[in-house]
Amino acid sequence: MTATISAPAAANGRSQSCRRLPACLRGRRREDQVRRSFTSFTQAADENGVSHIYNGFHFRDAVNNGIKHGRKIADRAVRHFLRPVH
Repeated sequence: MTATISAPAAANGRSQSCRRLPACLRGRRREDQVRRSFTSFTQAADENGVSHIYNGFHFRDAVNNGIKHGRKIADRAVRHFLRPVH
């Protein structure tokens, strides 16, 4: 058993769950794995956020804030770093 902060949205809880993830996947066959496809990054972000709520990693407010900040970071990256190739 590991000690974690009691707030589900705490970064420590996420790092603990990610550390245990490989043990959960060990022994899974390729045909048992579920593949997801999305028509946009927005759709993928929304589904990922909902899954974190259902799994108890975050509250809805934390997910919404994370998606909002992620979009701002992506917009800035596109404006300042991604230039058309001539």
